[in-house]
Amino acid sequence: MLEIANQKTLLLFNAAGAATNADTTANVDTRGFDSARIVLFSSTTNVPTTLKVEHSDTTDATNFSTINATGGTDFTIAGASATSTNPHAVFDIVTAGLKRYLRLTVRPASATNNMVAIAELGRPLAGIDSAADLSAVSYVTVPGR
Repeated sequence: MLEIANQKTLLLFNAAGAATNADTTANVDTRGFDSARIVLFSSTTNVPTTLKVEHSDTTDATNFSTINATGGTDFTIAGASATSTNPHAVFDIVTAGLKRYLRLTVRPASATNNMVAIAELGRPLAGIDSAADLSAVSYVTVPGR
């Protein structure tokens, strides 16, 4: 099995023109996976006023609590180049010992901010070998040479 094939990728949000004074949030169900990578792409140089990842046993917004991944408290939120295709922020998280759901929260500093966030879940408890395991429409593997 290819190591890269042993992960699941999810689109968390694709927020075009996210509001300045509103949080954009997305939940990730980590059940069955021991690691998560959450990646945020942003189209402007403005530093988000809120950028954090929290965890909870449910998806109820009031139940999420810190995992020490809060911008301005646990790390400095850096600016980015508007022409960059590189991620604005990457969170690598060991999910063992955390609650089932992770929540990414971003509040942009500019209303014209376009944001995309993805999650890559890794180290599954059961192997991935079908489209259903990936929540995908198609699953293609290319044999090695």
